[in-house]
Amino acid sequence: MSLSIRRRGKAGLWYVRGTVTVHIDGAAERVRVSETALGTHCQREAEAERDKIAAQIRRRYLLPAAERGREKTFGQLIEAYLDGGGEARFLTPIEAALAHHPAGEITQDLVDREGRRAYPDAAPSTLRRQWHGPIISILNGARISHTLKKPPEGAWRTVWQSPPQAEAVIRAALAAPPRNRSPYMPALIEFFYGTGAREAEALLLQWDDLYLDYETAILRDTKNGEERSVHLPRRLVASLARLPSREKGGAVFRTRLGRPFTVRRNSGATLAGIKSAVTAAGFDPHRVTEHTFRHSWATWHHAQNRDMLRLQQRGGWKSLRMVERYAKIPPPGLAADLAKFGWTLEPAEDAAGDSVGHSVGTPPSAAAKS
Repeated sequence: MSLSIRRRGKAGLWYVRGTVTVHIDGAAERVRVSETALGTHCQREAEAERDKIAAQIRRRYLLPAAERGREKTFGQLIEAYLDGGGEARFLTPIEAALAHHPAGEITQDLVDREGRRAYPDAAPSTLRRQWHGPIISILNGARISHTLKKPPEGAWRTVWQSPPQAEAVIRAALAAPPRNRSPYMPALIEFFYGTGAREAEALLLQWDDLYLDYETAILRDTKNGEERSVHLPRRLVASLARLPSREKGGAVFRTRLGRPFTVRRNSGATLAGIKSAVTAAGFDPHRVTEHTFRHSWATWHHAQNRDMLRLQQRGGWKSLRMVERYAKIPPPGLAADLAKFGWTLEPAEDAAGDSVGHSVGTPPSAAAKS
C-alpha cells in the first residue's frame, strides 16, 4: 500500500497513512506511516502535504546508516514526551504539522510558519501557550539543543460573547439536523454560559450533585481539585429538568445516543456538537469554543454583580490575577441585556436575608432535591 490520504466526514480533516518505498543498499524497503491528521480541509493542500512527507522520509534514508540511526523524527520525540508523562493538550495540530520532520529540521522559521498556518488568527499569547511552548518542551525533554524562541509576550486578549450571540448558539443547537440533534447539547451549552464551568467539570457532573429546587450545582471534578458550588439561573434549571437522563441518574450530560461522555482532560479539543452549533450560528468555531463560553460567563458575572471575590469563588480560580482580566471589560448596557435574556448569575436574597444558593460544605438534603 502506498502513501494515501482520506477524509473523515464530508467536510472533515484529511489524514495520511500507508507506506513509503525507500532503497537501502540497493534493496527496496517500505517505511510505514501511521495515520496522521494533515491539519487541512482542502484536498489539494492534503496532497501536497502527503508528497512532502514522502520526500522527507526518502531524504532521511539517503543519510549514512550510522547517522540515520541517530536522527529521530519529531513524531518520535512526541511519543517519548508522552511516555514520560508530558501533557497531550495542544499536541494534535503540532503532530500533524511536524511529526515527519527530522528533529534537526525543527527551526525557528519552520515553527513560526507552521504555527501561523495552524492558528491563523491567534494572538501571540495563544501561540506561546499552544504552539511554541509545547514544541520547546518536547525538544527540552529529549535534551536536544535548539534556539527556538516564543513570540513576544502580548497583552491579554479575552474573547467573549454578548447575550444575543449566546442565544444564537443555543438556538442553533436546538435546530440541528435531526440525525445530528442531541437533547443534551442545547442544555450543555446553556450550562457553560450560565455557570462558567470548564468542559470536564460539566461533562462529569452527576445528578446527585444537582439541586434544582435550590438553583445550585456542586462541581466535584474540578481542574484545581477543589469542589465548588455554582448558581443555576432559572432558565437553566428549566432546561436541566427536561433532560432524559434525569430519570436515569448518573451523568447529567450525555452523547446524542444517551451514553456518558468519555472525558479526556486537557485535550484542547472542542465537542463536535458545539462546533456545529457555533458554525451554524455564524461564528468561527476556532475562535468560539467552550472556553469562550467561560470567558462570557465571567464577563457577564462581573457586569451584573461587580464582586471580584465572588467571581473568583464561582469560577474556581486560585488567584485574583486571572479574575482581574474581566473587571475592565463589561460595556454599558450588558447588565440590562443579561436581565432581558434571563441570565441571573447570582441567587436573589430571600426575605430572611439568606441566599437561595448553598455552599459546598452544607448541601441541602437529598430529600429536597429535584
